[in-house]
Amino acid sequence: MIIKSFNRSLTASFFIARVGQVGKPMWTPYTSNNSFMVFSDNPDVDFQRVKAAYESGAFEFYKLGSVQPCIRIRDVRELVARCENMDERHLKQMGLLERHIEAQQEKLEQQRKLLKGLQQAVFASC
Repeated sequence: MIIKSFNRSLTASFFIARVGQVGKPMWTPYTSNNSFMVFSDNPDVDFQRVKAAYESGAFEFYKLGSVQPCIRIRDVRELVARCENMDERHLKQMGLLERHIEAQQEKLEQQRKLLKGLQQAVFASC
């Protein structure tokens, strides 16, 4: 896994937030120059590796600033290097579970829309 500063001319596997939600892995950056680029041979596993570190609060120690927190690239590289020994099988399982949860959330959102339409129809018939 290679982590670099943002460069529009390159295509990254995924991104890590540099400013704001420090350390958050993203498939697409919320703003281009506020992210680090990650180049990976196995992006799904490496994404889960970074996400596990982010969700556990590992990036909190490296935050700089209070109003708009940021992180240095060397700190991200150091933290990700410590995550290299995570079990790949567990990371793949986390990725599958995350995709399953997202699919279930989409189904629930569709059901909410149907319920809202039903409520509007019932109210309109009064």
